[in-house]
Amino acid sequence: MGTVKTYPFDATKYIKTDEDLVELLQDAFGTGELPYIRLAILHCIKIKDATKIAQATGLNRQALYQAFGKDGNPTIHTVVSVLAALDLGVRLGVSPLSGE
Repeated sequence: MGTVKTYPFDATKYIKTDEDLVELLQDAFGTGELPYIRLAILHCIKIKDATKIAQATGLNRQALYQAFGKDGNPTIHTVVSVLAALDLGVRLGVSPLSGE
């Protein structure tokens, strides 16, 4: 059997509407997986124009890419600022992990 070549998935090619964008973010936040959440937000930044998001948040593009990149660790302030720049709000829900 030969080697299978794979390519990284790029959601920016498939997100066409604001509803698609919201669905991506809801799925990411629903998993609770921080790398997926960062990547989903980064895709949204790219889709909505990183320069405009940078201007709206007061951060430069490089800072956005670093914060939401593979080794990023954005603050809650940065996450909320970016979501606001994307014209999105945040609702936080808390529940026990044990399912009780």
